[in-house]
Amino acid sequence: MTKDYALLLVGVGAAASSVVMIKASALSPIYMAALRLLMSAIILLPLFLIHKKRERVGLGVLLKESWLPGLALGVHFILWIQGARVIPAANAALVVNMMPVFMPLTVFIMFRETVTRREIVATLLAMTGLVIVSLSGLAVSMDDFRGSVMCFAAMGFLTVYLAMGRTKRTAKSLWLYLVPLYFSGGVFCLLVELALNGVPAAAPPVEYGHAFLLALLPTIIGHGMFNRSMRVMRPQVVSLTNLNQVVCSGFYGYVFFSEIPAASFWPAAALMMAAAVLVVTEK
Repeated sequence: MTKDYALLLVGVGAAASSVVMIKASALSPIYMAALRLLMSAIILLPLFLIHKKRERVGLGVLLKESWLPGLALGVHFILWIQGARVIPAANAALVVNMMPVFMPLTVFIMFRETVTRREIVATLLAMTGLVIVSLSGLAVSMDDFRGSVMCFAAMGFLTVYLAMGRTKRTAKSLWLYLVPLYFSGGVFCLLVELALNGVPAAAPPVEYGHAFLLALLPTIIGHGMFNRSMRVMRPQVVSLTNLNQVVCSGFYGYVFFSEIPAASFWPAAALMMAAAVLVVTEK
């Protein structure tokens, strides 16, 4: 289990880096989400082909099992990118990582899984941290309010998509799930971009660099580890450990954008980290 937690924490740190590329980019949020997902699918394609040959699973079966969570992931990325651009990095991460509130209900409805007593205590600790930040004025302007609402909606789609990833799959290999997942989400985002904004104009090379880093770090490493963890760990453990994104995003926001978190951020972050430690040390 130590290896599983270590890999999940690597994913958390990688996923939190998304705010850096998102804030640095000027691309349409929908187009950036499409590039991010399609580049991820292309990068992982060699691994997909190797494992597909080994397991001999039909492409139609793989797409059937991944297109719905792929759509949820695409919507999550669109909302997350829009929201993260208009509010501080730490606040954006705080809102989008409220999964522990909704994950227990989601997995109960889908799989009839219940949470343990320790997970309940840890969830209460984490939610106390969220309340502290909320009462101190999470949204102090209309832009902040809109951004927070978008991040909150993104959190809902993130929870559903990760929960769907826990469903038993025909293929054993994680790559045979991730590539069709990213491809489905990317095609969906691209179609939405074409429908709303037309054919995207050529962008400066640096923008494609941002999209590539989004694909490599938070998508392939971050979401890849999240999906792996949902297969081998309890969902509430994953969602509570993922709260450490808040701390990482606050650090990234300070280093790259000189965003200084409010004083209330620190006790909130401490409570969330304590919640994660509580569940990962459960025997």
